[in-house]
Amino acid sequence: MTPNQPINNKTNLHKLNNDSLKLTIVSQLFYPELISTGQTIYELAEDLTKQNVSVDVICGPITLSKHKKPEQHINRNGIKINRIWGTSFPKLNFLGKLLNQLTFTLSVFVVLTKRRFTKQRTTPLLILTNPPMMGIAAAFQRIIGGSPYIYLIFDVYPETAIRANFIKRYGLISLIWTLSNSIILTYSSSIIVIGRCMSKLFENKAYSSKLKTIHVWADDLSIGQTETSSNKNDPDNPYIKKWNLKDKFVVMYSGNLARFHDLETIMEAADALKEHTDIVFLFVGEGHKKKMCVDIAQSKNLPNCIFDTYVPKDDLKYSLKVADIGLVSLLKGQEGLSVPSKTFGLLSAGIPILGLLPENSEISLILNQENCGKVVEPGNVNKFATTLLDLKNSPETLKTLSENGKKAIKEMYNLRNASKEYISILKSINIT
Repeated sequence: MTPNQPINNKTNLHKLNNDSLKLTIVSQLFYPELISTGQTIYELAEDLTKQNVSVDVICGPITLSKHKKPEQHINRNGIKINRIWGTSFPKLNFLGKLLNQLTFTLSVFVVLTKRRFTKQRTTPLLILTNPPMMGIAAAFQRIIGGSPYIYLIFDVYPETAIRANFIKRYGLISLIWTLSNSIILTYSSSIIVIGRCMSKLFENKAYSSKLKTIHVWADDLSIGQTETSSNKNDPDNPYIKKWNLKDKFVVMYSGNLARFHDLETIMEAADALKEHTDIVFLFVGEGHKKKMCVDIAQSKNLPNCIFDTYVPKDDLKYSLKVADIGLVSLLKGQEGLSVPSKTFGLLSAGIPILGLLPENSEISLILNQENCGKVVEPGNVNKFATTLLDLKNSPETLKTLSENGKKAIKEMYNLRNASKEYISILKSINIT
């Protein structure tokens, strides 16, 4: 068959209601995972289900969770979750992570090929870029007459690995990866990117007509449902006591500490500001650079740094609100390749953002346009530390940034708006 093209048949579009819509989400990470991708996709699935879309999920084993091992098949808030076979080595072990991705991709290939011969072959798929090669399984089953699929690009591979000097631009791995992406994108029914800077990378391509930009979201109804503030004397917030934050000015990094985040500048600033004993740098999450940050804090004897792991999703409404400033970072050269989703949770909690970001990155554009944060170029330690102190000494500025951030989430960057965009795409897909 020929590659599927997006359908914009208005006569059929208005006849479809959400009750007739179905979607299968294929995501290695899913509930009850604490890693951001798993939580983000779960939020989308849950909201689509609330809008009467029938959602089932194909996901892999748990890799990082405080929960006990879940059952293979469960129904969670109307979402049918099917956990397929795959290894579950620790995520921070590179070889283990690679094996997890390969085994999950193999399982997806088998499952989707089998679906080709069942009534599920007409149910559209939502495929993620993580793991990177998973889309090949979707493309193959589409070529032999299986389900149309939406390709959701969270990270642009292999470019992000190339710019991080992880693989060679013209090496064999890069060439195979690029060819695979071309196949995946060509046979997709719709391509979703999560930022304007990312969209530019796909302009003027053969498949650019299928491109749609849909922002990452915050589940503001969940995060904002408590009035607990960042007041360190608030007895209702358990994390203030847990992390001993009473009467502290908290600068928080919450989420993945990945290779392409500028954690080095943050740690240098923590060193430069260690004499300000009322300032605490709080790191909540995991990732490739966490060990580096911990090692720096220990070697430089930085008492102003606190490290902890992910908190349960239901606790984000408390953990995020201990912060006076939220940190978001991206190395120069990574703009367009990734959009730090942690930003939207912080804004939803009313936390002003201090970003170490390239000026043309999606988050920089949002922070400047909505006036809900300040941006410093990656690597500029002095400007970063100075800006942080300026914000600390200007409560009115922090209040303005906080209010603007909550307004931006309420009016634009929320889960409800995003799920409407996904439903619109589902209604336009040709399922023949």
